[in-house]
Amino acid sequence: MKHELKSFHNDRIISYKAEFDNEQNPYPDASAERKLFTDKLEQALNDAFKSAEIKMDKALRGMDDLYRNACEQCITRYTRNMEDVLKDATTREEISEKHISCVDEEKNYLRHLKFPPKSITIRTKYLSQYIDKLEQAVDKVFERISQDFSQQQILSKSSASNWKFECKTYYETSMKESMLKTRNLEDLKQFHEDAILSAVELLMSKCTENDNVSTSFDALAAELETELNIKWLELKKAFETNLKATYSDFSELVQKFIPAIGIDLGTTNCCVGVFKNGDVTIIPAKGKDNSSTTPSYVAFNENGTKCEAFGHAAKDQAYINPENTIFDVKRIIGKPMSDKFLKKDMKSWPFTVTAGDKGQPMIEVGRKRHQKGNLLNPSSISAMLLSRLRESAEEQLMLEKDSIKKAVITIPAYFNSDQRQATLDAGAIAGFTKVHLLTEPVAAAFAYKVGMNDNPAKKVLIYDLGGGTFDVAIIDVESGIDVLAIGGDDHLGGEDFDRRLVEHCANQFAAETGIDVLSGKKLTRNRARRRLQTQCENGKRNLSSAKSKKDSTTVAVDAIYEDQDLKVRITRWDFESSEYFDELCLWAARQAAILNGADSKGKIDFFAIQDVTPVDLGRLSPRKCPLLYHETLKSHIFQGDKPIAKQNRLIGDFTLKGLPNAPARQEAAETTMEIDSMGILHVTAVSESLNHVKSELTISEESQRISKSELTSLEGLHKC
Repeated sequence: MKHELKSFHNDRIISYKAEFDNEQNPYPDASAERKLFTDKLEQALNDAFKSAEIKMDKALRGMDDLYRNACEQCITRYTRNMEDVLKDATTREEISEKHISCVDEEKNYLRHLKFPPKSITIRTKYLSQYIDKLEQAVDKVFERISQDFSQQQILSKSSASNWKFECKTYYETSMKESMLKTRNLEDLKQFHEDAILSAVELLMSKCTENDNVSTSFDALAAELETELNIKWLELKKAFETNLKATYSDFSELVQKFIPAIGIDLGTTNCCVGVFKNGDVTIIPAKGKDNSSTTPSYVAFNENGTKCEAFGHAAKDQAYINPENTIFDVKRIIGKPMSDKFLKKDMKSWPFTVTAGDKGQPMIEVGRKRHQKGNLLNPSSISAMLLSRLRESAEEQLMLEKDSIKKAVITIPAYFNSDQRQATLDAGAIAGFTKVHLLTEPVAAAFAYKVGMNDNPAKKVLIYDLGGGTFDVAIIDVESGIDVLAIGGDDHLGGEDFDRRLVEHCANQFAAETGIDVLSGKKLTRNRARRRLQTQCENGKRNLSSAKSKKDSTTVAVDAIYEDQDLKVRITRWDFESSEYFDELCLWAARQAAILNGADSKGKIDFFAIQDVTPVDLGRLSPRKCPLLYHETLKSHIFQGDKPIAKQNRLIGDFTLKGLPNAPARQEAAETTMEIDSMGILHVTAVSESLNHVKSELTISEESQRISKSELTSLEGLHKC
């Protein structure tokens, strides 16, 4: 800067001397006086320059001292801050980010230092030089901090590695001791989870004791758990290999450890139980504290492409999504579209039931005004319920997902062959490999048989009043369980009581206001019915616990129609109801234990169960045959109680071929009808002629039956 100032000074002297000589010097050009005046001007300017130069030197020294001191303060602060960060930093990125932010802060500090006004120009010109000096100084400090961090990381990794090794050694030692104590994979899994927890606690104590070592406990714990889970897979494989060497049939052994479950697949509610350690445990419902039952509800998204809710969650949102919330599947499954009760129910359901490509009932979800929705088989909906109930059981028992493969499912006594087969299909879609059907009265009789007193009755009347059905049976329990007679109504249950109560409240509201809330636009009607039904269910439960028939409850729905509120008082005298779910589930679970072949520790006696067919069966051959020679015999199988064949339901037919060539009506056949333990009808006909031609038929209505290829395509659909 001095050089620039000197050059400026010289230029000014020449300029001022020329200007003085041309305009202000009064003496002649060559006179001594003129030169004397010019020399005096030059001397005065040189003296002024020297004075300014001295002042500038003083200002530069002062500014240099100020910046030097400020830089030292900046470096001191920077070093202190970086060393503080170094204590807790776990990544190099943290160090780098702090370095950048600290350097920016110190630069800003230098930029805003206060100087005398005359020094502003000088500061602006030389500020970058001092900032460069600051950057060079802090870069050296940063390099040292980075080296310290690298050493610290090496030390931390070494310490962390040693800690993890100690924790892994502890885990492996604990697991090896546990593997010697048990032959049960389920117990070993619990040992594994306990050992992981203890290993993580040990790691936490190590980190706490050595807080001077910079490491992230969360990250270290995650690494440890990952490594231990990998080790668990190795130990599990070794354990299974050892078991396989000990037992010849390992798969049978594993399945023995995994219990079968009992499921009460009700119209309105479901329940699942398991027989374990000599007793039955009812699995709590998901999403509802202290509830042993799960509503038989499945909800889909507005497009009908995804199951979004199940059980209590699905039922709770039904009033806002009525068209895609499915319930009462038990009243649809296995029935033809021509069923008169199905047609009646379809008028009250908010969702749509339509005919499929084979004429079978299909449930439509995601339907739009001008666009058809997604069609689902009723068995698929039931499979979703079964799958989620099994999932609850597996979570409760700490089993792997989809590991339970056997189940006993209760069904109404009146279920015909198609309804039973459709229920079996639902079990197959849900992933069960073995399903046993148990009629609900037999399940109740099972409970009576096991818990009966010293002088029990030999013949008992069993009734089951559920959420959607009413079953009654007379059963002989003297030696086993022999069902003598059954009857039932698939439209007499708690839900039907609710429906009658809904209609009663709606009629009362209509009488008071002239408004029929159960008519009008479909969406508005469905939501009003759903809200009213929810309050009616609550009212029914309140009345169930009432002590006197005069006790009452109030069914109230705010703004059920625009700004109109519904409020109806009901006494127990007006309405009574009961619900039975747990008992059926308890004994379905016990029957599942028998199905699984598990040791019941003497609490279950194995005795025979003899059920009966829900309706009469019969064969009819055509009577009005022309007197021609025939080699075939065609028969029809009817189901029903009517005296005239055509008034009953035709459930199948078959033809006996290869008969001797003889006039019509001269050949006879012996027909045997057998119903297996699942209630499925098998018919065999053998000709009485010498050649004994034989024909066999398993009765199932083709429009209802799901083919093997369809079952395969539906696998996985139950995931909800």
